[in-house]
Amino acid sequence: MKRFFGALLSIICLCLCFSFNGCNNNDGINFYIPDGAPALSVAELLYENQQFDSKINYNVVSSNEISTYILKETADIAILPTNIASKLCGSGEKYQAIGICTFGNLYIIGNKNITDLSELKGETIGCIQVQNVPGLTLKYIFSNNNIQYTTDETQHNEENVLIKGIEGTDVVAQFKANKINFAVVAEPLCSTAISKFENNEVFELFDLQKLYGKDNYPQSLMIAKTDIIQNNEQLILKIIQKMKNNITWTSENVDKCVNAISDHLTNGTTPSFNKDNFDINVLKNCNIGFKLAIENSESILNYINNLSAIENSAVGNIDKRFWFVYE
Repeated sequence: MKRFFGALLSIICLCLCFSFNGCNNNDGINFYIPDGAPALSVAELLYENQQFDSKINYNVVSSNEISTYILKETADIAILPTNIASKLCGSGEKYQAIGICTFGNLYIIGNKNITDLSELKGETIGCIQVQNVPGLTLKYIFSNNNIQYTTDETQHNEENVLIKGIEGTDVVAQFKANKINFAVVAEPLCSTAISKFENNEVFELFDLQKLYGKDNYPQSLMIAKTDIIQNNEQLILKIIQKMKNNITWTSENVDKCVNAISDHLTNGTTPSFNKDNFDINVLKNCNIGFKLAIENSESILNYINNLSAIENSAVGNIDKRFWFVYE
């Protein structure tokens, strides 16, 4: 009988052990980052595969997939477009905003030399991710400059701009087929597309960040699960410090950035950056950096409100619990 109870006690202890291991996430902390400029904002962390005496799994994924890791709560830490962060995490119940990671990498390129946005009236402008940050930001800038626009070809006339959704992979072909004369693209696509044309046939016309305002706009946020923050705040603070130093590191290690990101790409993800399209100028145009969310909550809320005025369903409500505040 004693042996029976002893065996039973061992089984119970073993089950409890597995249970607690699951709670403590012994598989590590999963950090999900969209490829592109957000990945550059953590390039030093990726290059070093920095663990901070923990176990951190860095995963660079397609920007189209990043939301799924929040919806499934697979991500313990992640970088999200600001409007998506507000929609999925704005309550602050499960995730909190740590800081701003990117400040806009969108540009208008074209094959007609114009100097004022109003000259786009009557034209068609292609736009990547027209339903998300690029399209929403462009529409806000048009509205703020009293420029009428439409996404309906039947409503296009000489007094408005037709915004046409296009895939990034199709930008060059659209120009060459004379289907568009202007496009909103992100780096590195901006520089790559321009390089495909000889004699400066296509060139950069406007910096959307400058058109938005002097302080640019908070394009993406780093968020973290509330329980990760509560149980391991020191880890979050170490990541913050590293991200603050990242802009210096990337500037001094341009040649290491591409491999740093590529080494953490998930299977099937096509890298945004390669050795042919990445240099110091592209890095600068990506406008990476780091600012604490709580210290810049006004600019974040203003940006969300501006996008909400364009498309209310594109953003969510922000609760005061959304902001990470450290002691």
